[in-house]
Amino acid sequence: MSDEKVVVDDQIIDEDKTKENESQEGDDKDLKSALAQKEHFRTKVEMLEKEKEELLAQVEKAETKEETPTPTQTEQPNKDVDSLKDRLARIEFSQENPHLDAGDIEDIFQLAELNRMAPKEILEKNEMVKNHLEKKAGERKVADATPENNRSVGITPEKPISEMTRDEHKEFAEKVMGQ
Repeated sequence: MSDEKVVVDDQIIDEDKTKENESQEGDDKDLKSALAQKEHFRTKVEMLEKEKEELLAQVEKAETKEETPTPTQTEQPNKDVDSLKDRLARIEFSQENPHLDAGDIEDIFQLAELNRMAPKEILEKNEMVKNHLEKKAGERKVADATPENNRSVGITPEKPISEMTRDEHKEFAEKVMGQ
């Protein structure tokens, strides 16, 4: 009965467990655990080595791409510089021609770009642009010379003045003068 198992009330009980059996069972568990850990770390190292190789391949690929720059990489800074130069040219042109509105300056620059000319040349040589700017200047002068009608009475009568009685007319006049 030393190594036999006895069933009591549907439970299995080991009757004879000595210190040797317990220590041997613990050693087996430790050994199995160590083997499982070893296998786990071995697979982990293999996965990490594969990742390292893939990353090194990507780095080498990127380095070769950096040696031959793509058109988008070289065009991007040029676009920024061109836009800054364009803005500077517009500012300088507007300072040289203070009589022009911002909309007129934009139109002149668009026309200059279409004709592949400088904006100064368009302004000086193009008769259509000259006439258009003169017409706009004349319209502005007329608009500035026309007074705005802000002399109206703030209060309008309830009925026409011709139909008012003398007392109603007097009350209305006091109301307007008091304002």
